[in-house]
Amino acid sequence: MKRYYYKVEESDCVTKHARRRGYNKVISVYKMKKDGQFRFIGDEWINTASYRGDHPTACGILTKEFGYKSDGYSLKRKDVKVLQLP
Repeated sequence: MKRYYYKVEESDCVTKHARRRGYNKVISVYKMKKDGQFRFIGDEWINTASYRGDHPTACGILTKEFGYKSDGYSLKRKDVKVLQLP
C-alpha cells in the first residue's frame, strides 16, 4: 500500500507576498522514503474562503502529479492512503 502524507500550514507560516494575494494556507504533500525521511511531492497555496478542504486538496495534488483518478474529494484507488501529519 502506498502512503502519502500532507501538512497544513496556516497563515502564520505563509509569506507576506502570499497573504497580499489572498492566500492564507498552504498544503504540502510528501512520501516517506525507506530511510524514514520525507520526499516532497508538491504543494498548493489556497484561499480558505473558496476551497473544498485539506484532504481533497492533497488528493488533487497527487492527481496532478501521478494521474490518480479522483472524485474531487478522495482518490478512487484503494491501495493509496493520504494521511495528515500533525
